[in-house]
Amino acid sequence: MITLNKSLKNTTLELTSIVTNPSLDSILIHELVLKKTRVFILTNSEYLLDSEEILGITKLVAERKLHKPMAYILQNKEFYGRDFFVNQNVLIPRPETEELIEWVLKNELSHESYQVLDLCAGSGCIGITLQLENPNWDLTLAEISEPAIEVAKMNWKKFINKEPKIIKTDLFNEIENIKFDCIVSNPPYITKQEKIDMSQEVLNHEPELALFVDDWIEFHTKLLKEAKEHLNTKGILYLETNPMFIEELEKISVDLKYSEFQMKKDYSNKQRFARLSK
Repeated sequence: MITLNKSLKNTTLELTSIVTNPSLDSILIHELVLKKTRVFILTNSEYLLDSEEILGITKLVAERKLHKPMAYILQNKEFYGRDFFVNQNVLIPRPETEELIEWVLKNELSHESYQVLDLCAGSGCIGITLQLENPNWDLTLAEISEPAIEVAKMNWKKFINKEPKIIKTDLFNEIENIKFDCIVSNPPYITKQEKIDMSQEVLNHEPELALFVDDWIEFHTKLLKEAKEHLNTKGILYLETNPMFIEELEKISVDLKYSEFQMKKDYSNKQRFARLSK
């Protein structure tokens, strides 16, 4: 047996030079394994860990040392003030995507009986958040990955008290004769060439299907073309996208005769979001 204080120090030391915040990760791992609150972890330094607890902590530390993201270890990620279930079948929600939520709500919140599609939904965090912020909206999720759909279903059932509307589809292939007032999407938008600059946490653990596109122009041309066909009159498309391709995205929108194209910077001053009006 060892004390909680000693275990925290050992874990922090093991994670130092491997992760950005080893002391916080150490605390989170101990919270998870011991099933104790942050206050307990920080105020019971002489608590003795039993062999099962030590084994559990050792296992999770080993996973973290392999750069497995804490969100996957905890199976939880806070997004827009709510705790969403996540695992390695879905992209981990990012803070910048909360900025997309804010932009949509700023422009669309006053609409009632709004038909909303979350395309490439992953965990469902975008669509479910929009639904919770305006319960009168009618939400549909669309996702190609069956394992991701299972995660989205779990989050839907956790937060929304009605039968889930989730379509398994590659973009709009399986969405027939349905039109929406608003489509919101955080699709894959990273090129394979950008892998060299990405962290091991992302490359080795997050789903490649949710991150990368083989041909950025071809993929987004198809997305914008089909989205326009599935928008009602005066419908709106919101996208999170690759800042390096925002001008190409605008050109595609012009070629497809969208009536208006707006772009918005994220908090790091990158042109990451687009709003397209049919």
